[in-house]
Amino acid sequence: MKRLMVIAGTLLAGVSLAGRLYIVSSFPAPHDHSALGLDYYGGYLYNAGGQKKTIYQITTTGSLVRRITDLTKGQGIDRTAAEFWTTTTYPDHICRLSTTGSILYSFKAPGFGYGITFGAGFLWYTRTARDICKITTHGSILTSFEVPARLPLGIYCEPSYLWIVDRYNSTIYEITYTGSVVDSFPAPAGRELWGLTRQVETEEYVWYTAGRTDAWIYKARVSFTRVAPASLGRVKALYR
Repeated sequence: MKRLMVIAGTLLAGVSLAGRLYIVSSFPAPHDHSALGLDYYGGYLYNAGGQKKTIYQITTTGSLVRRITDLTKGQGIDRTAAEFWTTTTYPDHICRLSTTGSILYSFKAPGFGYGITFGAGFLWYTRTARDICKITTHGSILTSFEVPARLPLGIYCEPSYLWIVDRYNSTIYEITYTGSVVDSFPAPAGRELWGLTRQVETEEYVWYTAGRTDAWIYKARVSFTRVAPASLGRVKALYR
């Protein structure tokens, strides 16, 4: 049993902060271009189709439920009770859609990026400049901060932490709302990670997409080695 200790908010030298992911299931993405953005909502997965101009609603075992026309060619995606949020490139925009795919409005994104998630009344947007922007739902930048990822793409917001995908290093990070690393998870399968979402109902799961022309969706159980950096010298999870 390894004990993790924090002194003045810094991990002791030689202690590696890395959790594990265990693949539970996987299946081909519903289109063959690229897996792109992914979100979990209401018992279903929603996969962005990009140039396919489609959002795919699928079951958690990979069966297609319906296709939703998406004229924004969304890449990043987030589904809430009332809407979809998508991101586009060339030009870089963030778009709000109805749950049937109609464009409600859009605005210029704060720089080149892909990932989008909605939480606590705000949007969180990953930029390839290796940072995250917190913005209002009409595009005003509230704050931004650096992240450990070399190429941050997919992002997911939960009450205490953010989760991001690093496409460059095939790693998933759990971070605070200011960018401090809480945990990291090397992807055990798939290459060229893109989308990310979480399923927290009865057990702890993470879903991610990977692949360019051979796109797959993976479901993995999460084993944490988690440190809480919110207050100096405190450890949220001591043992692994």
